[in-house]
Amino acid sequence: MGKYKGILVLVAAAIAVAVLLDAPSLAQDAFMKRVRKDHSLNPRENGNCKLCHAPGENEKPNRENLNAFGKQLQSQEAMKPLLGKEHDYKFSNAELDTLMTVVDSIAGQDADGDGATNGEEIALGTFPGDEKSKPDEKALAKRRAEQKAKEGKK
Repeated sequence: MGKYKGILVLVAAAIAVAVLLDAPSLAQDAFMKRVRKDHSLNPRENGNCKLCHAPGENEKPNRENLNAFGKQLQSQEAMKPLLGKEHDYKFSNAELDTLMTVVDSIAGQDADGDGATNGEEIALGTFPGDEKSKPDEKALAKRRAEQKAKEGKK
């Protein structure tokens, strides 16, 4: 009986560790929902976990597999208080507003170095943290022309 009890303890410990390791990605569901809402993202395009993560095959998003955009976002000082929360933590509207302020503050940067800014990639349905995911050249040129015209009207 002692042998089985030991095995049960090991299995329970393994499950507990797996749940704890998964918790950070679960806590960030509120982040993804808010970014999707504020930027009208489609989950079948870039409105999913790959916006900030680069999980391997059979791997769930977690703090260890952030892509370049996720790392850039997480490195911002204003994000520090929002990170590492338990999976059942309820983010306040003010905390989610902080997230969006940070996303907007790095919109003009190019996290993955592919020549399109984070904001351009988010708007055009590609992933700002994946250099292989780049907006179509014509769509990018059109967006830039529209942005330039909009800025000229100010």
